[in-house]
Amino acid sequence: MAQKEEFQIIYDGPALENHEMDIRDLAPALLAVGDLLEEANKTLYGDLATVNVNVKGSFKTGCFQVDLTLAQSIASQLSTLLTSDSAVAVTQILSITGFNAMNGFGLIPFIKWVKNRPIKKITKIGHGKSTVEVDEEKKEVEDKVIDLYKNIKARKSIETIIFQPLQKDGVNEFAVKHGESITKIDNSEKEYFKTPDTQDEPLDDQVSETNLQAITISFAEGNKWKLTDGNVAFYATVKDQGFIDRVQQNKESFAKDDILKVKLRKKQWISDSGIKTEYEIEEIISHRPAAKQIKLPFE
Repeated sequence: MAQKEEFQIIYDGPALENHEMDIRDLAPALLAVGDLLEEANKTLYGDLATVNVNVKGSFKTGCFQVDLTLAQSIASQLSTLLTSDSAVAVTQILSITGFNAMNGFGLIPFIKWVKNRPIKKITKIGHGKSTVEVDEEKKEVEDKVIDLYKNIKARKSIETIIFQPLQKDGVNEFAVKHGESITKIDNSEKEYFKTPDTQDEPLDDQVSETNLQAITISFAEGNKWKLTDGNVAFYATVKDQGFIDRVQQNKESFAKDDILKVKLRKKQWISDSGIKTEYEIEEIISHRPAAKQIKLPFE
């Protein structure tokens, strides 16, 4: 079962009076529209539906307008849950993003209302809705809109669609139109659509003893060593300053490919771009030359 809805995104301003737009500005924005609608589809329907956004190919004059088509294919399990007309699922995707301003309070108008102010409190009121408090104002919002609001990928897409083009000289307004519904953002509001800074979330922090082999070593301050455990190669910061001092003072001989027994600290966290891992060698317990030797029966 497939559904389609047509909508338009519009950029306006004196820089576009010749009805031309730099492809380096337009292409990322169009790709971000696809990413945003894909995140909205996942938020609403999970893996039960997939979406595609296609450029229809009519670039309008008078401003810079691109006609787009949102197409959704839904699984049979989902089609049995839809009790209204066949376009309801696609319309809900456009509504949750704010691309259709006539159906509820979507992501774009919600961001516009929040205005970079801290959200004081969110209170669930049931039936898929919550009350959001900002300063002394309150707004009833769909829970799915709040889910999309805190979705970093969706927010980065919004930034690419709205904030970045409006950064350009002579681009004064962004609008999205679906049927008779039109949502507009002018240049004075663009800062609201920047992706907010987020704190990294720790996942793991552990210290273990292990044997490693040096691949690349450096004693310059801040440089990391490249090591391997025999299976995976990685970079690590060496924190054992005593060992480094002994090598630099020629009190201890150390070379590439030597085997190290170390206390290895592994830290993992979630950042905006995904899982990150960092290694630190807290202590070099011992090391031995890489060359394998024949054992003799010395007494």
